[in-house]
Amino acid sequence: MKALLFSAAALLAGCTVNGKPFSLGGSSPGGGMTASGGEASGGASDGAGDASAGGGDAPPTGGDATYAVAAPGSTCRAETSRRAEGQPPFLDRPADPWLAVRDGKPVAMNQSTKTIHPRYQGGPPCDAQHDHCLRDCAWLGRDGRTTQYLFNGGVDWFSAGMELTEGNDTIEMYRTVPASRSNLKVGALAYGRIEGQRIPTSEDDAQRGWTSGKVESIDLAAGTMRLVGQKDPFFLSSARVAVLVYRAGQQVAVIPGADPKAPPSDQLFLPAEKQAGSEDPWKQVDGNGQPRASTELGPVVTFNQDCSAKFNHCLRPSAWMLETTFHLRVVHWNGKAWVDPANGGPLDDPGKAYRTRPAQRGEAKVGTFVIAFRDLKDPPVSEAAAYGEGKWFAGKIASIDGDRVTLDGVDGTIHIDNLRVPLVWWFPGEKAEKVE
Repeated sequence: MKALLFSAAALLAGCTVNGKPFSLGGSSPGGGMTASGGEASGGASDGAGDASAGGGDAPPTGGDATYAVAAPGSTCRAETSRRAEGQPPFLDRPADPWLAVRDGKPVAMNQSTKTIHPRYQGGPPCDAQHDHCLRDCAWLGRDGRTTQYLFNGGVDWFSAGMELTEGNDTIEMYRTVPASRSNLKVGALAYGRIEGQRIPTSEDDAQRGWTSGKVESIDLAAGTMRLVGQKDPFFLSSARVAVLVYRAGQQVAVIPGADPKAPPSDQLFLPAEKQAGSEDPWKQVDGNGQPRASTELGPVVTFNQDCSAKFNHCLRPSAWMLETTFHLRVVHWNGKAWVDPANGGPLDDPGKAYRTRPAQRGEAKVGTFVIAFRDLKDPPVSEAAAYGEGKWFAGKIASIDGDRVTLDGVDGTIHIDNLRVPLVWWFPGEKAEKVE
């Protein structure tokens, strides 16, 4: 599909809804299922492109009190000016996907300028309850850009001054709704936020950064889904499901198997704080003193997140540290052998394996045996980095100078917060024991 070089979605005016009843979805904010996991990454736009479009006014800004939050209406609502008072309200619940359809076609509007001015600060959180800060009649293209249908002496898709004419027969646009416990299914066409975002950071941010694909799997416990062909999971709190499709020259159609209505609030996936802490090291040892088979063997996640000691250095709960010929590796027991989710397995040169937890600063003393992520200043930047081969080393603490630690036999200086304490050890053919 021809790239749509857009940076914002537009609102439309003068729309009706096919003469059908208009569903507002759930009416009570919150109450949705929470999704835990990685921190949101990716910052808000600086809005420079919006400031230069169509005049000298500054892009709309303001705090929560500046911008109204309201239920979706019975027609699409357009901005009347680029100033704050001319902006439409944020939505307090997901919009009916049929709102942007009339007589089987995307609702069109007469607008003299082919651009809008999305807000890049202020407003409510861009979670599913607030329809991820998409405007009420926005469509998503397969390239992950929000678009709008415009009638202005011709029929175009447009956003932020760019347009794609209806004569281009590659146009394929989707009306989407926030993912919910009832509408998200394996095989559905869904959209997720790139780079591990739990929700968009602003209305402006919500106009880009989407990627689409068929749902391959759903992990409710982790609050994530995987899309076919994508290496990283996507948070359910920022997922959207395609329910209507428009192709050039055709009627808007319901996607087979989709539920084309706004989900109620009590079915939504809402973001939650990433859970801190680490697991009891003995939890991965069975009654016979052997490692338990791990269920956490999926591909490692590559997007950046907080992998400090507070969040267990982004190691999965069932992780062990395994001695190999040259260094330690982060591994999991599959019931028969050690495997490395980052680089495969089984591993053929295993030594002792350790269950560990992040060291408390008071535990860091000269002579103490520790395992360390070798970095002078920073923890791992991602789960993939935490599982990277050649990143972890073991040894006794040789010296401590403020936050800097050195280990016997290990080159370089290590930050004190990158230390882990081994608490349980196991070797094939033996029973797990406490590290003394």
